[in-house]
Amino acid sequence: MLSTQPGVARRVLRREQVESVQARAELLLGPVDAWAVCPHGPHDACDCRPPATGLVTAACRALALPPALVTVVAHGDPLIEAALTAGARAVQVPDSARLPADPCPPCLPCLPSVCRSADGPEQAAHLLLHG
Repeated sequence: MLSTQPGVARRVLRREQVESVQARAELLLGPVDAWAVCPHGPHDACDCRPPATGLVTAACRALALPPALVTVVAHGDPLIEAALTAGARAVQVPDSARLPADPCPPCLPCLPSVCRSADGPEQAAHLLLHG
């Protein structure tokens, strides 16, 4: 599971709170094989904050999988861009505040097998399981 947590950098959240949310997610969803968390803010120079690829590649390393075998499901363009740049596939799910005008970030190749758009989590799961 990939997660950006800029609240840690702003000191609005503690790392322990993020880990508590992770534990709750695993209680509700089942075990997660890998967590990759970027605790940096937008102005920090790091290679894990999307659209940089560090978060995606860290998850791939933790799973011992090449990016080509990984699909990232995300609502934000920066994480979609990070996934595609790293060589992974992507499924974009709109967040509750907006519907995407374009299923792929601008200036990136968008091939149906690489970047797909879903109406919500259920359709994203269907795309992951059935293409």
